[in-house]
Amino acid sequence: MPPDRPADPARIDWHQQELLLIREVGRLLGRSVERHFVIRQTLRLLSEWVGLNRGRMLLWDAGEELLRIRHAYGLTAEEVARGAFARGEGVSGEVLRSGLPRSGQDIDAEPDFLCRSVPRHRLPRETVAFLAVPLRDGDDVIGVLAAHRLRHRRRAIDDDLELLQTVGTLLGQLIRVNEELRRRTERLASENRDLRERLGHRLPNFGILGDSPALQAALGQARRLAGGDATVLLLGESGTGKELVARAIHQASPRAGRPIVKVNCAAVPETLFESEFI
Repeated sequence: MPPDRPADPARIDWHQQELLLIREVGRLLGRSVERHFVIRQTLRLLSEWVGLNRGRMLLWDAGEELLRIRHAYGLTAEEVARGAFARGEGVSGEVLRSGLPRSGQDIDAEPDFLCRSVPRHRLPRETVAFLAVPLRDGDDVIGVLAAHRLRHRRRAIDDDLELLQTVGTLLGQLIRVNEELRRRTERLASENRDLRERLGHRLPNFGILGDSPALQAALGQARRLAGGDATVLLLGESGTGKELVARAIHQASPRAGRPIVKVNCAAVPETLFESEFI
């Protein structure tokens, strides 16, 4: 049995760099779920640590039916704006359609590479490769993670593609978590609106219990006042329900969706009273 060949020190260094990068991406994910910050920092690390330059994340926009650059590092605002592709269009669009990674060794020899975002003259004159991997949410392909690199480097292009796939898996999870948070936030906001309505307009007397003629007359007057901009002064002994009536007026007004602000008048100095309330 032939003896084992000694490991290539350069390859070991690259793999150590990969582990450090993945560890740093994991740290970013653990520190924040703010999507733009984490993705941009990850693209920066890919560029500065392993030479995957002009990284971009493209996400599918179902409304426009376009794959658009949503996050990037090393691209100008104009280049980001130009980065839009139909499904199956260009390398990125084909990766979205097929769900398979692509590693173009030479963009000048790739008919599918459109140079749409970054014109060829803005890239290095030497041979430039382009790597693109799919981003998944379960079985669905939701976007593409891609970057340029110089082909003639000591690091194997297959290693870069594998690293990009690993990072893409991590960032795909971030996208999924953000989407779930967005859905839950929208659902909670909708539930809160419904609850406010049920506790306000949809409950008899705005939730104020009582059927005496005086109370009903006061509530009727509150409803009539709520439609205008007149200043209302509520008088009564402590504990008679002035704040409840104030809330009823607020809930019946066009300002019901905005917060109601309470001020402790006893805590406002007499010299500041006029400036506080006018």
